[in-house]
Amino acid sequence: MHWRRTRTAAQFLGRSIFAIALSSAAGAAPYSPNEAEFDVLIRGGTIYSGDAAPFIGDVGVRGDRIVYVGPKAKGAAKRVVSAKGLIVSPGFIDPHTHADSALGSDNAVARLVLPFLTQGVTTAFIGVDGGGSPDLTLLSAGRDYGINFASYVGFGAVRSAVIGNADRAPTPLELERMQGLVRSAMCKGALGLSTGLFYAPQSFARQDEVVALAKVAGAAGGIYDSHLRDEASYSIGL
Repeated sequence: MHWRRTRTAAQFLGRSIFAIALSSAAGAAPYSPNEAEFDVLIRGGTIYSGDAAPFIGDVGVRGDRIVYVGPKAKGAAKRVVSAKGLIVSPGFIDPHTHADSALGSDNAVARLVLPFLTQGVTTAFIGVDGGGSPDLTLLSAGRDYGINFASYVGFGAVRSAVIGNADRAPTPLELERMQGLVRSAMCKGALGLSTGLFYAPQSFARQDEVVALAKVAGAAGGIYDSHLRDEASYSIGL
């Protein structure tokens, strides 16, 4: 799947925030004590690595990689951030967000999604609730983003692109076009199909239509993600 990578977190974050919202890597790369140079060294924080008990130590960053996590690091750094009394952890993953408009903005500052970063969220899922855009290429890989993100292809977005807001079933040709949009999005890295069947025009669809599109996503290894609304008996219920 095609995930968008952030730039180095140090380029965006101030001293105290960096210590709690460090952008995570796939894991710390091998570290040699003879490699004395770090671009950023976060020193003396309480490290929550996720695979060990919390401990006080250092995190070393070179380029866009975390190259050291452990006790006091040896060697010089271009920038040293004191994290004493602060928590240092991998970035959090938010699997349900509405950051689509910010990430799709022409405004470079908006694409940093600073409200997420300042809360420690460095990876977000978008295209939820059947929303977003069926054309994932609108989120250009050539742009800089403040967070990592991955997108679902939204059922509502697909339906709107083919039959608008009409309260009717799609024709066989329209259904094929909708399936084609889902297939294209999956080939471009979509996580799967998302729906919000409470919302128009998704609420106009019947079960067989949703199943037909979900099968396309499933055939490409995708998942089905749905936003339920009013499950209780006080309103429309189930």
